[in-house]
Amino acid sequence: MRLKEEVSPILEEMLACDSAELAFEMDSPAEYGNEELIFKGDRFRFRVTRDRGQVFLDIAPRFADRDWYMLPRLFEFLDLGPEEEFSPEDYGPTTGALLRKQAHVFVENVEKIGELLSSENYEASHLRLKEFWQRKSREIFGPSSFALPSSKRGKP
Repeated sequence: MRLKEEVSPILEEMLACDSAELAFEMDSPAEYGNEELIFKGDRFRFRVTRDRGQVFLDIAPRFADRDWYMLPRLFEFLDLGPEEEFSPEDYGPTTGALLRKQAHVFVENVEKIGELLSSENYEASHLRLKEFWQRKSREIFGPSSFALPSSKRGKP
């Protein structure tokens, strides 16, 4: 089944609440059946990606081309829902049930998410989100072995 036919009914309410329409579709059957859909709405862009059979859902403000955010991470940052509602499995590839759950939480909290990603708040929000995810990553994985000591940063 093509990605568009698979996810459109699941994401229908989420896409409708932002008047989002399909703006881009890429299908690469020669590359493990990878597909990408991008929907553009009034405030957001939604990206659904199938990469080697795994499906991912990301969101971005309509005006910002460079940054995409995993919905469960935004939910966690905004403290939307009880902690047990989002498990580690929610952060990786998703299933129809997880997509449905993410879409539902998005619809229920669209105003909070819209405020966080609004053009007025975006630069500050982006920095806060980046710091939050770096902190969470250190909590989960420990300090990165790839990070340079602070005394070596920026020096040739």
